[in-house]
Amino acid sequence: MKWKIAPAALIFLLFSAGSAHAQEKKLEPFVVAYTAVTGNRAPFWVGKDARIFEKYGLDLKLVQIGAGSVIMSALIAGEAHVAPVAAATAVAAAAQGVPAVIVGTDGGAPYLLVAHPSIKSAQELKGKIVGSSRFGSGTDFMLRRMLANIGLVPGKDLSLIP
Repeated sequence: MKWKIAPAALIFLLFSAGSAHAQEKKLEPFVVAYTAVTGNRAPFWVGKDARIFEKYGLDLKLVQIGAGSVIMSALIAGEAHVAPVAAATAVAAAAQGVPAVIVGTDGGAPYLLVAHPSIKSAQELKGKIVGSSRFGSGTDFMLRRMLANIGLVPGKDLSLIP
């Protein structure tokens, strides 16, 4: 009878040790750098709260950085693994030789050009001072594209300040 209990106990101990070892497995650091708290970044917080990242062996750390251009520096330095930034930021970095890859996108950018009520058309921005976010950021890139589309050149037709 003793011999029948010993193998069962040994099997139990082996399986118990295996599951304990799996629970002690060190999680791999995974840093996501983001610019702003927005709805399209909600999956990161939901996944963190639901411990989905841990389930797949990742220790998620969410880090807010003020602009996409600065986030690209964090990616280059290896301080961040993923950055949900404007595609324009990644394209501008890649154009400068940075090994950036766009993995996915959530559609078009929801930007609006907002002006004082006295300005009735975009052409009336000529000679004015226009504020932007940080130079080199995704929103700055979009603003410059919008201005170019309406024929206005920053520094020539209007002053652009961050």
